[in-house]
Amino acid sequence: MARSRGRGAAHEIRRCRLHRSGKDPGVDRLAEARGELWRNWRGWSTEASSDRHAELFISPQLTDAARIVDVLAHELDHATVGTAVGHGKAFKQCALAIGLVGPMRATTAGPEFSAWAQALFKCIGPYPAGYLTDTPKQGTRMLKCECSACGYIARVSQKWLTLSGPPICPSDRIVLITAKA
Repeated sequence: MARSRGRGAAHEIRRCRLHRSGKDPGVDRLAEARGELWRNWRGWSTEASSDRHAELFISPQLTDAARIVDVLAHELDHATVGTAVGHGKAFKQCALAIGLVGPMRATTAGPEFSAWAQALFKCIGPYPAGYLTDTPKQGTRMLKCECSACGYIARVSQKWLTLSGPPICPSDRIVLITAKA
């Protein structure tokens, strides 16, 4: 695999920060985006960060270590060649030089890059790539009480069931039955 030449590329890469975020930063971005070099209203830029670092975000939905590494390489490519070029000629030259293949907007690891990544994993061990899940919405804490005669339903907290007992049906004047969950 070819290495970057010149002080500029290495200097830019040292100024990057990687985030494996709980939320994709580009809310309005396409759903298939896997990584992003954080941008401000001027476009992708180190000016978006208060300390002038390129901020890289990798989607928390990715769990395959090899895919995470090639997405990271794609985003580091943006940081290396400069953000103004987008996915143009300079980006393509850099991406191909490190072994990325495919359309430049959605590069993947080529055989050479994959071999390098596998050798890296042998040296550093497996990548801990669990994914984040949405926390389930809390259901109601209210308990359902129902009239056996007319089907009237009332919801009551456990506190009030313990302190006052089940409510009384307003039409039949009988104690409601607490439904088991």
